[in-house]
Amino acid sequence: MNASHIEIGAYSAKQQLIVNLTGVSIKLSNDVSIPFGECQCVKQVEFSIEGKSFSLLSGLNIFFRAGGTVEQYVMSFEEQPPKEEAFLHTLHLDLSKPLITIKARYGDEVAKRLPYKGKSESILLYAPMDLPLDFYHFNGTLFQSIEGYVTKENSRIIFVLIEHTKKPLWGIELKY
Repeated sequence: MNASHIEIGAYSAKQQLIVNLTGVSIKLSNDVSIPFGECQCVKQVEFSIEGKSFSLLSGLNIFFRAGGTVEQYVMSFEEQPPKEEAFLHTLHLDLSKPLITIKARYGDEVAKRLPYKGKSESILLYAPMDLPLDFYHFNGTLFQSIEGYVTKENSRIIFVLIEHTKKPLWGIELKY
């Protein structure tokens, strides 16, 4: 897969998980740091990053940069996919791209004109299934593709587009 990948085992919507997509390590305390591109379950409810205060909520707390400032996006999922299937989501967190369209290479649009901080609807897919996706600017120009990802049974994959020059696309995979 040509997207960076984070795998989260035994996901529960009641957990407070931090996913660090800021480009740098997040220091929560003297003892706890979360490197860029990693995830950690934490009990700490309030903390600050670069002088900005944040409160954790249950679910995925995705931290990313928008225009140089650290932001937080929270997602939570109660529903599990049926046996031998998987859910797909896409999340647009790249401020430099106002609207994007995501298409399955050999099929339908996954999300049309998805705005900044927009999330696609949940799509139920068979597992295993090869899933090539293409990402387009609002004017129809292809700017990013995912190839080589195969859905996994009883999981949820969230492809997240962020404002990062070397690693703009991340796959966050939740296993149930």
